[in-house]
Amino acid sequence: DLLALKRARFGRERMAVLAQRLGVERGDLRLDAIVPSYEAYYASGFNAAPLDAYARMLAAIVQGHALTPAWTAWWQVPS
Repeated sequence: DLLALKRARFGRERMAVLAQRLGVERGDLRLDAIVPSYEAYYASGFNAAPLDAYARMLAAIVQGHALTPAWTAWWQVPS
């Protein structure tokens, strides 16, 4: 899905791809472009974790503490 969005041109084409991937009508999307959508999302406070918390989460994933081996088997950290 992310690759399809990346391949689509900015503006209407990208929003049409986003709507299609989400399984909604284009008119159901309130904003006309993805950038204002991201800006609205970040302004909402839903993505408000401090960077150190994000770093701890990534470290826990890499160290095998956050996910089961089945979910991390595809990625091996070089020793």
